[in-house]
Amino acid sequence: MAGALEVYSVDSCDEYPASGNITFTGVAVYDYRMRQVRSPPWQEIIDNSGLDVQCNYQLDTTSTTATISY
Repeated sequence: MAGALEVYSVDSCDEYPASGNITFTGVAVYDYRMRQVRSPPWQEIIDNSGLDVQCNYQLDTTSTTATISY
């Protein structure tokens, strides 16, 4: 997991930070032999089930960053 945005009791999208996103940098993935995986096969999983507020959540990744937008 490169990053997560976990919130509680959000009533509207403007309660998120004004930047519109959060970026996790310096992400590194290693295999069982402790060799770095150069191009991890990231999967986008956005679990917004049960949320009353939908804020157009998106995920963009590179081999070393993950940006969650809202």
